[in-house]
Amino acid sequence: MKIIKKAGSTLAMVMICSQCVYGAWNPHFFPVSQDGFIGDTMPFTDGDEMHIFYLNDQRNGAIGFHPWNKISTADFATFHDIGEILPVVHNAYDRDLALGTGSVIKKDGVYYAFYTAHNGNIEPKEVVRIATSTDINANGWEKSKDFMLNPPKGYEMNDFRDPYVLFNEAEGRYWMLLTARKDNHGVIIYMKSDDLLNWEDPQILYRNETNKSNMECPTLIQYNDYWYLSYSEQEPNRIVKYLVSESPNGPFDSFDINYFDGAGFYAGRIEKLKGKLYIVGWTPSKANAMDSGSIDWAGNLVAHGLRQGANGQLFTVPIPERSGSFSNRRGMGSFSLPSAGYQFKIMEPLKERMILKGKMKYDGNSNGYFGFGFNNAGEKNNVNVVFDINKNQIRFYNCPLEEAKSPESKVAFALKQHSEIDFELVMDGSVFVLYVNDEIALTARNYNGIRKNWSVFSNDCNLSGENFTVLY
Repeated sequence: MKIIKKAGSTLAMVMICSQCVYGAWNPHFFPVSQDGFIGDTMPFTDGDEMHIFYLNDQRNGAIGFHPWNKISTADFATFHDIGEILPVVHNAYDRDLALGTGSVIKKDGVYYAFYTAHNGNIEPKEVVRIATSTDINANGWEKSKDFMLNPPKGYEMNDFRDPYVLFNEAEGRYWMLLTARKDNHGVIIYMKSDDLLNWEDPQILYRNETNKSNMECPTLIQYNDYWYLSYSEQEPNRIVKYLVSESPNGPFDSFDINYFDGAGFYAGRIEKLKGKLYIVGWTPSKANAMDSGSIDWAGNLVAHGLRQGANGQLFTVPIPERSGSFSNRRGMGSFSLPSAGYQFKIMEPLKERMILKGKMKYDGNSNGYFGFGFNNAGEKNNVNVVFDINKNQIRFYNCPLEEAKSPESKVAFALKQHSEIDFELVMDGSVFVLYVNDEIALTARNYNGIRKNWSVFSNDCNLSGENFTVLY
């Protein structure tokens, strides 16, 4: 969680209001808040419902910012918007001037919200506090006046945040994970407690071995025989990574592909619901709601399903309840594109909310590429998703390919080892998520292509499409 405060714009607020159902059911797959955008998410399952607490990025210019709000779901196809549950304090020298990421846990019928209190005018600028409630939907949980955790000695004073609390059943004790820094290196530390109020001195659970970046919004969760430690690497690529172990104490190992999505998905936290595994985060909005706009902090909530492999590896998969929420289905047939040079096929206009499924076959020995083009679809698409066979990557560009220097987001995928892929493209408003072969996802924005024609294109790879089907 990196605190960023921005003033809002009229255009941005119009987009917010068009997506909200105030105090009621929100039918969008990728919702925003009632009066702003969704930042870091803190999912907590209670029974058959996932309660997703989040930092509400209101962009209203107020001195205090990022109160905690809550939205809940049982299926990720519809959401119930509760609104604010934990306010900020509009006082330049109050600890709760801004709230940061935390987590919720239930003990003896009481819900405990551990949150980061952030104020850049005070040293240290980040501490951990608690609020409690016996009603998870209450507006205004009771903040403790007595509990406060300061950065421990030996760690940097102004990077101490994102508490994640779990109950370690094997030990019979509570653990708290925190984002911290030591010796100019990002570390995830953990502390232990018997009662949630008194915590032992911290130990390092994991040190960033890739670079020196902070590891934000950590999760430690067990699923079947494996423990997963996830975190959001603050720099340089801003992606959500994970590690795996057979013990919560580690050691933690990494797979070659150790992430769920590209740079269009951040602050993801793993949680279970009804025996299945999910990761919940956000995708950033862009300035002035334009594809070419600069990337904001916070945006729309995005959730993915996760599939566990036999060796413990996690794969990003679609959430089937989304497809089940549509009543209309229409086949779009099959097609093929000539193998030589750049070729494209114009498709019918995109709907504002839809799912497109299909299969694409191609020459895996080719050094070419294929993909989807949006906004001014045809020879010069303004937004492009590219399957680069030669580089074994799926890339997103928010510009015509002729002008592209580097992708805005990318994920690795072994295209050369396949000759066909199955895909699911979920679109709702300006947000879309591409799922490929039940293995990986790529989340991005398409502000200016809604209700416009789009295209499938190829370049020297003998592409064909089969069983394209749209749900709406």
